[in-house]
Amino acid sequence: MDRRDLSPTRSTGPPVNSDPTDLAFRNNGIELYGRLRSVDLARPTVVLLCGIGFHTFEYEPLATELATRGVNTLSFDYRGHGRSTGVRGRWTLDDLADDTLAAISYARQHGLDRVHLVGNSLGGMIAILAGERDPHIESVVASNAPAHVADFLLTRPRRLLYRIALPLSRIVPMRISVNHFYAYEQLTDNPDWAGRIRRDATITRARRLSMLTYRELLDTWDGPDAIHRLHRPVLLIQGNHDRFQPPAQTDQLYTAANEPKAHRAIEAGHLPHLDATSEFADLVTGWLERITS
Repeated sequence: MDRRDLSPTRSTGPPVNSDPTDLAFRNNGIELYGRLRSVDLARPTVVLLCGIGFHTFEYEPLATELATRGVNTLSFDYRGHGRSTGVRGRWTLDDLADDTLAAISYARQHGLDRVHLVGNSLGGMIAILAGERDPHIESVVASNAPAHVADFLLTRPRRLLYRIALPLSRIVPMRISVNHFYAYEQLTDNPDWAGRIRRDATITRARRLSMLTYRELLDTWDGPDAIHRLHRPVLLIQGNHDRFQPPAQTDQLYTAANEPKAHRAIEAGHLPHLDATSEFADLVTGWLERITS
């Protein structure tokens, strides 16, 4: 596949019940909470993976839209996020990938076998990691996922401060909010969504990260290496108006990804599933149709 071979399509099937069911499951002593929209066991199921500090509300518009098109969805809060238990702001990428595998297991236990992963930003990173670890994942969709976070998050002064703070944090534990690095208005073109995110205290608490977690994001994550180890069909989506992450980050992932792969741009910011929900759903459903036909 190349950048030009994936055309957005829209399902025209009959209306379905898109009402969500709240759910809970456990992973290594952590209670994880989520929402399931099961419309047809024979249809594909998309597990939706959130960004840093976000929770299931982030995917409510997209989950509702996909359900009306006959796609099952499961969204959940990682440990330390939303309603789930676990220490706020202290997790590793492996922790979140493991939570995702537990969510996939929950879906399969309830008869949802045709599982695809869709994640934005951090969620895209986790989709790539979990997709590589589960041989039965049918495909991965990663939007606005970074290749190397430090390349755009850390200016030279911030890089110096980070290198000083990292060893000090082993003596004096510290937490630094991601919000110090960028404004919510950089994430979305929609001021209403920016306001809702800003007022959500659950998000604010979950975005105060430990230095352990910053080290995971800034030093451990190597996007091109991770996606090169992924041997599943992968769709990469980039918001054309992303004021937080440069599009070149997605380009690096696309270059390193294995076939079959596709790359699409969308008229949206860093949160395209909120800025352009219908168009984002077009891309997802078009992708599902393409790889399952």
